[in-house]
Amino acid sequence: MAADATETPPDGAPDDLRVLDRRTDGLLVRDLAGGPDWRAVRAESDPCAALDSQLGGTVLVRDSEYPPEFQRQVDRLRPGYRVHGGLRREPDGWGFDSTADLTVHEAVTLDYATEARWAFAPAEGLWQDAVEAAGGERRVASGAEVLTDDLDRPIAHCHVFADPVGAPDPPLLAEMRTGRSPHLELFTTDPGDDLDGEVVDVIVVSPAERPYVAVLSVATGGEWLSHDVREEVGLPVVHAGTTGSRTAAQPVRWHDEYLRHERVDGEDRLYERKGAAADGPAVGDTDQGYIQVSTGAVHDTSTIHGSSVGTDRVYTSTAAGDPVEVARVQRTGD
Repeated sequence: MAADATETPPDGAPDDLRVLDRRTDGLLVRDLAGGPDWRAVRAESDPCAALDSQLGGTVLVRDSEYPPEFQRQVDRLRPGYRVHGGLRREPDGWGFDSTADLTVHEAVTLDYATEARWAFAPAEGLWQDAVEAAGGERRVASGAEVLTDDLDRPIAHCHVFADPVGAPDPPLLAEMRTGRSPHLELFTTDPGDDLDGEVVDVIVVSPAERPYVAVLSVATGGEWLSHDVREEVGLPVVHAGTTGSRTAAQPVRWHDEYLRHERVDGEDRLYERKGAAADGPAVGDTDQGYIQVSTGAVHDTSTIHGSSVGTDRVYTSTAAGDPVEVARVQRTGD
């Protein structure tokens, strides 16, 4: 495992960690070293270099074979989470210190679509502008834009990093595709205070037929945009309808265009929509198909299907044709 780390954490292991990726061989985490100091970063001519100097290294951490209760805490960590928890050196790498709790104190979600056939529309224009501005120089070009909703409220940042001359896989783009670049701390926050809300979701898209990486940082108020992009590139549902959270993990998450949450007879249900507007009533009110959250069972519909993925119960809908992920419910018994 140690061979996959960019730096080896020092003795007196770090306890402020960002989960960068969940892999088949463990969790990739970065030691945040209590940073970053955004005032100092903004004062530097090269913000990325300033970030890199403030943060610790990345390391691959064992994600299995812990005591049962602690294993449940590890299983529920998502890429993007900022976690208070210690690391321990092991003979073949690193593991979490299972004698202390893993406490999530930022629940920003993060996912990668590294061979997408599509990227969100602003990314294409930013890519073309960045390449033109680079003027043929052999460097990674970049561009950024603040996205607004129909009421002109700023709800997201869109960043693009591109290779303007077609060199094979520049190291910076490779790092960004795997979460290793210190840019991630820039994406998970709003250091310039440009957005109305707090960043709750980060989506990294690398189109298969384009030489760039696009990053969308979505703030509260823009959850609908997050749902739309995630649906288009095949990423998991991460918000409770139109409500995201930066501070707390959400055990019940659903796509509001397909499902509506209701509490009936003291239990939570996710009712199926069929062509209804997101702010309209559940179709047929309470006599239509639904997911019973407490049991995970699907009732009275043939177009919603459930399966188990890790500690989640994942639901897809075929109401519109091809299967679309519409909900994830954390299984409390695991």
